[in-house]
Amino acid sequence: MKSALAILLVVAVCHGSVVRDQVISQSLLDELKSGKTLDLTIVMKEKTPEVLKAVQAQTFVNTNAMVTHLRNELVKTTTASQSKVLSILGRQRSAGVKGFYITNQISLEAATYENVLSILNVENIEEIRKAVLIQLDTETPVASFAPKVTEWGVANIDAPAVWASGFTGKGVVVSTIDTGVRSTHEALASGMRADYAWFGKYHRLWI
Repeated sequence: MKSALAILLVVAVCHGSVVRDQVISQSLLDELKSGKTLDLTIVMKEKTPEVLKAVQAQTFVNTNAMVTHLRNELVKTTTASQSKVLSILGRQRSAGVKGFYITNQISLEAATYENVLSILNVENIEEIRKAVLIQLDTETPVASFAPKVTEWGVANIDAPAVWASGFTGKGVVVSTIDTGVRSTHEALASGMRADYAWFGKYHRLWI
């Protein structure tokens, strides 16, 4: 009987080691165990491209209906996928945990060794890794903005001649549908219609 219990214990320990090695590197686990706190990314097994593929196979009355349905499906899928991890971490801390529905990943800021141990064996975690932080170029403020030359495209449409006739475009509202603009840019800052623009809440900027 004792031999059987010993075998079971060895199997359990080995199984736990395999789960840890698969989910998080030993070196990262050792860093946390030493007392460091690290920003981590938790990658879930359920993949959002599969949701996209399923939605693309359907027919919709228009693009808006398709996008709305896609978002709803992504939120539904990732909410179910992330619920156990978020529930466990939510009982330990009140901030620094956020799930993302586009990639089905969870951001865990200033994670502790105890935080990681508590979720280590959640079955649908694919990987726990260090968050990758990309440092953007620092903005260099300038006193004023004044183009030194007229761009070739402006000249090609005879814009200088129109300006000379008194049509400067002053007071005209220009809109764009794109990935966004930097509202602090010298050419835009003084005339940005923030009340009607899209606010990027994660960047805390009107864009």
